[in-house]
Amino acid sequence: MTFDEESWEYDAFRVGRATRSVDVASPEGPRTIEEGTIRFDLINEEDHWLYEEDSWIDHFVAPGAENDALEHMAHQPMDKLGIVELPEPMTTEDAHEWLDANPEQWRQFLDESIESDTTAEDLLGEIR
Repeated sequence: MTFDEESWEYDAFRVGRATRSVDVASPEGPRTIEEGTIRFDLINEEDHWLYEEDSWIDHFVAPGAENDALEHMAHQPMDKLGIVELPEPMTTEDAHEWLDANPEQWRQFLDESIESDTTAEDLLGEIR
């Protein structure tokens, strides 16, 4: 069975806050993901251990990396803020749309410095 990203279904978002800034590669060139950035990472119940972690390390391709092997990655520590359960298993696109349509599910994780008109799409776009 091959992994099809467009049809793969997830059960929840793991919400975390970056504990340090990292420089990463992007199609537009190098950019920085700042300390304090909130991330919404899709997970599924098959990866039940992801629900239990209090912290983790996200891995991004580093600027100038020769390949995407682990030693060429930018490592960003994350502190868990919580889990946002989806009402049913959803694809990435459906989960992002649901999150944007249900701000009451995620606004609790934002601090007062983030504007009240921020949407989930704004936050998700920050990490794509």
